[in-house]
Amino acid sequence: MTYSSGPTGRFIPDHFEIAEVTPGRLAATCSTGNLYSGETTTWAEAPEYTFTAHNVGHGITTNYTETGYTKLTAANVFSGIVEPTTDGSQDGTDNNKLAVSLTSNQGSLNIAATDSGVMNYVFSALDDVTYQRSAVAEVAPFIPDLDFSFPTTIADSDGVAVSSLVNFSPDTSAISLRFGRIWLEDGYGPETENLILPLRAEYFDGTGYLINILDDCSGWDDANASADTLTALMTSTGTLVGGSSNADGLLLQAPTAVAGTPDTGKAIITLAVPSWLQGDYDNNGFYEDPKGIASFGIWRGHQRVIYRRELH
Repeated sequence: MTYSSGPTGRFIPDHFEIAEVTPGRLAATCSTGNLYSGETTTWAEAPEYTFTAHNVGHGITTNYTETGYTKLTAANVFSGIVEPTTDGSQDGTDNNKLAVSLTSNQGSLNIAATDSGVMNYVFSALDDVTYQRSAVAEVAPFIPDLDFSFPTTIADSDGVAVSSLVNFSPDTSAISLRFGRIWLEDGYGPETENLILPLRAEYFDGTGYLINILDDCSGWDDANASADTLTALMTSTGTLVGGSSNADGLLLQAPTAVAGTPDTGKAIITLAVPSWLQGDYDNNGFYEDPKGIASFGIWRGHQRVIYRRELH
């Protein structure tokens, strides 16, 4: 005799098991791998993990992902993720792990396939990661180490929980995290000619500051610069190459062409930069925008005369 039965309804799983699709990859802000302390970045590739519903015998509860049967939500997963508040390895000058700030957003939980029992959680592309910049973060370059975990407290609305703790660290191997600053050069020239003040990006190497050849991304714009006297900023924008503006930089107008100012003397030029590129240039414990001194009316040297004839 043959019997048949109708649908038996939803099976409630015993637990969820987590498996890695990708641990994700943190983005540098330059293609060279440069990232500054205090500079915000995000994912180059967002972390992705599967949550699979299992019965007590570890078989997959396939109908958990049928329409109307899924009780695990993206909010359940997101609210349970344990995020890092410090770097996992790098100490600051105070011998404490360097502080990290995350602005995280709820990711997405997608069903891999109907009757699969498998769901994919993908972190949000809107997540932000910032290593906090302060005096204690002035250390030599290092590779970031960020430790996340999915704890066993993650559960659906039926109380079905993750079976075991899962730890992971996104790939940061291509990043050099550096404590940096912008240095604005001084310049000298006659009052009748325009003057360029070059600039460069520097990083702390553990003992002092060196030019940051990995910085091909930081730029300058005359709209962010000011002069206190003598001269005026002319149109000048650009992006550093190998950490330097080279022969380019902030372009200053000749004082003789600027009405209402003296023609000779010194002007202080200030360039407003992002907070992660400010420096404690005067060692007073505060970070400021870089300044350079433009001196006009400087003697250009002895005029070389090949031949002189006196007329009577």
